[in-house]
Amino acid sequence: PGTGQVFNNDQSFIQHEYIENSKLSGQHVLSPNFQIDWAGVYSTAGRKVPDLATLTTDFLINPDFSQTATYFDGITRQWLHNEDKDYTGLLNLKYHKKMSGGVLELKAGGLCRTKSRFNSEDDYDLKPPTTNGSGGSTSGKPVWTNIYDAQWSVFNSAGTNVYNPNNYHATEIVFAEYAMINFKSIKWETGGGLRVENTNTNWDIRVHSPTAPSSGGQIYQDFLPSVFFKYDLN
Repeated sequence: PGTGQVFNNDQSFIQHEYIENSKLSGQHVLSPNFQIDWAGVYSTAGRKVPDLATLTTDFLINPDFSQTATYFDGITRQWLHNEDKDYTGLLNLKYHKKMSGGVLELKAGGLCRTKSRFNSEDDYDLKPPTTNGSGGSTSGKPVWTNIYDAQWSVFNSAGTNVYNPNNYHATEIVFAEYAMINFKSIKWETGGGLRVENTNTNWDIRVHSPTAPSSGGQIYQDFLPSVFFKYDLN
């Protein structure tokens, strides 16, 4: 055991989390040498905390290890909500043909993906009153008895929804295309391809200062070539 000030935090909340995923796909054989496959995917996940309440009290342990009464410091109330969504479309084309000495295979396709995430947070501080019932100033923090008899006032009646860095919305859009060629014989195999990715990201945030940057984005492109050669020694 020690001495000094001791803080107690009691919390109560309800939390709802969810994850959903749906996929629709197909494969089509248009000819003995030509095939197409595609897919559409939708995913979403999120969390909702409609009211996270934190009650803070404190008491003091004196040098003789006696304990003072428990005092009421305040209550914080938070409303939290975030959600992620993902839309994806895929298309692949495949052509193969037997030739003298091996099999030739050609592939091409593309992907489109849109991802978004938003987070919302609104905080309120409930403080003990600074005046008593007669209009005079209170002498320090009130003694804590129970939640039903606690007296408080909302310190920030507008909440923190206007300027809060935890309130943001971000998106990412990706377009990707690829093409590749492959030739395989009995003893060796070679091939190569190119994948191109185009990415567009954007974000919007509610910052503390009205003069600070509150939104932005970035657009970039990646080229991903590949080539390989394999030989079977057996």
